[in-house]
Amino acid sequence: MKQPLHGDVRVMTVTITAQPEKRAELTQALVPLLAEVRALEHCLECIVGQALEGQPRFLVHLVWANAAAMDAYLASESFHILLGASSTLAGPTALCLNTGMALGARMTELPPQFQAFPSF
Repeated sequence: MKQPLHGDVRVMTVTITAQPEKRAELTQALVPLLAEVRALEHCLECIVGQALEGQPRFLVHLVWANAAAMDAYLASESFHILLGASSTLAGPTALCLNTGMALGARMTELPPQFQAFPSF
């Protein structure tokens, strides 16, 4: 069962911009990886969106129960596979990782330039 937000909650937002000709491959790589993340006990939220304007850009917003949970994910094979897929299928500066502490903050909707990822 997912835990309520409090205390040491960590938020991670990843933006991945695929090479235009590699968009379908990146989508295929993201689906199982993100399903695995969503199932993790300490992942309180996993929201995935893709750019509306036909750009091959994806937004992944994750909320972790605490810093240890986020650090464990960053050290996991799953995250390294995501990094590998991004480096192979995306441009040179396509993966942007922002992390920080947040109290009670959940993303209730995607930013207006993104739509829900179809597989989620």
